Amino acid sequence: MMELEEHAKSLAKRAKSRVGNVIVAYEVKKWPEGRLEQLLKMRVLRSLPDADEIRCPGCTERHMIVPIRTILPNGEPYSEHLCGKEGLIEIPAFLFKRWQIVIEKMIELGYVAAPIASETDEFITVTEAGILAGVHKGTVSKWADAGQIEHNGVKGRGRKVSKASVLMMKHEREEKQAQGDYEEYRRDIENIPDMH
Repeated sequence: MMELEEHAKSLAKRAKSRVGNVIVAYEVKKWPEGRLEQLLKMRVLRSLPDADEIRCPGCTERHMIVPIRTILPNGEPYSEHLCGKEGLIEIPAFLFKRWQIVIEKMIELGYVAAPIASETDEFITVTEAGILAGVHKGTVSKWADAGQIEHNGVKGRGRKVSKASVLMMKHEREEKQAQGDYEEYRRDIENIPDMH
């Protein structure tokens, strides 16, 4: 079994790779019991908002899906997906969970040397990132401060952000908007009176 410090170092190494710094529930399920809590306590991981799309847990193809998510009358979250192979499957809420490797903490603990961006990742100004994502540059700065996108660690005019991180954030926002549009559409359909 991988020891805690060894595991944290492997996460630091992963953050430097093209795989990236986001951990999903499928990975965490393979970890030793209690390991997630230990890494969160060390502050080398932080929780992210739930994912909008996940890998289909119902079949072996493991394709990406956007399940229908709702809150039951008792307040419990409920998700389901109509899998082409397995039919209607319920999806546990845990599978939507995500965590981010905290690069700053990895540097502080000495697990990595300095900025963990891939050498091939392009860094752009906050203004360029705002235009790319369709948001104000102040929003981009807030994302960087919150650790939601990779940046060069500089505040103010010298700040640059990872173009790939910005594109990923833009995609997540668009997916969330599409899910909201779908939910609104579904509510509208439910309100159409039955003519039979």
